[in-house]
Formats: sequence, structure tokens, C-alpha cells
Amino acid sequence: MYFIYNNANLVFWTKFVKSKRIKFMQNAINQRIKFLREKLNLSQIDFSKRLKVSQSRIAKIETGRVDVDITFLSHIALELNINRDWLLTGQGEMYLTDATQSNLKILTTTVDDTSNEKIVLVPEKAEAGYLKSFEHEGLMIDFLKNLPVISLPGNEYHNASFRAFEVSGHSMEPTFYVRDIVVCRYIEHYSYIRNKEVYVIVTRNEGIVIKRVVKKENTLELHSDNEDFEPYSINLEDIVEIWKFEAKISKVAPMPRSRLKAIEDGLHAVQQQLILQFKILNDKK
Repeated sequence: MYFIYNNANLVFWTKFVKSKRIKFMQNAINQRIKFLREKLNLSQIDFSKRLKVSQSRIAKIETGRVDVDITFLSHIALELNINRDWLLTGQGEMYLTDATQSNLKILTTTVDDTSNEKIVLVPEKAEAGYLKSFEHEGLMIDFLKNLPVISLPGNEYHNASFRAFEVSGHSMEPTFYVRDIVVCRYIEHYSYIRNKEVYVIVTRNEGIVIKRVVKKENTLELHSDNEDFEPYSINLEDIVEIWKFEAKISKVAPMPRSRLKAIEDGLHAVQQQLILQFKILNDKK
């Protein structure tokens, strides 16, 4: 059995409510695209030429007759130097400027036959291949297509860029255990990071790590929840991708706090007894 957790405790929507909310979000995205075209003072024909798509597609988007998938939003962001977070949510700056750009790559995504974004799962054994695939986009696309995919209930996992990673190591226990799966949302810029929250950081030299993050001037300070692991820093230029933790899938049920405290108290008592025994032995010498 798996236990699924997230920051909002995963609301299970009815099909009716889910479809209504997804439609509302999609309409808002379509209207932002129309607002962007008008902000650039472009006709639908000129706008379609800039994006290398048909004018009829732009007209259908603006009138809400077709939905916009994540791949097309990434295409708009790349072609027009637009903040994709703004296209998705309406939050943040509309344009990417020198102050808002970073060396993070444009996210490569995969979609199914209905243009719905898949949540690709990167298992621990695929980590090396995932890192190697950053050499060029074509290699990344082929690699992602061969990875397993998952889906979660709740429309908060639609119309955005999500990826899942398998946890390895013990540095984040008891928050995350080995083989847990963390579902994360893509972060396009360092400025969106909130201190002490959990992120998956994909780096050139350290591989894929899950940590609590603190922003510094030119580095990120990475903290473990396991006190046996010391914090350390990585340079921003070493970072390839940043993913914000949104949910986890685990086979480990959380221990009640009362039981956990009882165990901690027991261990403390044992520690005190050992200290006392060593003191007695030393006094006898």
C-alpha cells in the first residue's frame, strides 16, 4: 500500500468540479495569450508568424475553442522571451529581463496523444542517464519518452510542469525515506525559491539531490532534515534544474508524534545511563 501526501493533503475533486476548475484555468491562460499579443501590438496574423503557427490556431486560442498545452506555452516563452510562470499562473513578471533570467534551461516536457502533460518519473537507477541527457534537447526528449509516468488526483497537477523523482539516501529522514517518490513543480528562476522549503536540485557535479534550500548571493545552501548530515553550498552556475516539492508517495506511514517522542525519550535515557556507566568505570580507575 502507498500513502500519498502533499502540502494541501490532496483534495479529491468530483469530476464535475475538476472539469469546471480546469476549464477556468485554461480560459485564463488563453486570455493571457491574447493580452500578450495586444501588449506587443501585433495582429493575429503577425503574432502567428512570430510563433510559426497558423492564424486560425491563434484565433481559436483567443476565443477559447482550443486548449493550450505546456509544450506550446514553452514555445511562446522561448520565442518571445516571456516568463512561462506568468503564462501559466499570471504571477511574476511578464517579460524575462536580465534581472529575472538565469542559466536554467527551458524545460523539456512530453505529452500524450491528447496533449496532456505526463508526470515523468525519474527512478534512482536512471539518474546517470537523466544527467547525460542534458547534452542536447533531442537526447533529453528520447530519454524522457522511455521513463515511466505517473498521475495523481487533483487538478493542481495539470496545466503546469511536474516531474517525479525517487529518493535515494538517508539525508532527509524522517521527512523522506529511501524509495519514496517526490512529485515536484518546475522552477524557472532562482528568485522563486523560498528559504527552508524543499526542492529537488539537479546539478552537474552533485547529481540529483533533495534538500531544504536557503538562498545566498551566488550560491544555494542545502540543508538535510537528518541532523547527521552537515549543510553545504553549491554554486548557481552548477545548477541545471530546480524542482519545488509538491507531494510525496510513500510506503512508510508517518509515526504518531507521541510514539516518536517516547522513542526519543527512551534513547535519551539510554544515553544518560551509558554516560553514567562510563563515569563510574573511569572513577574506579
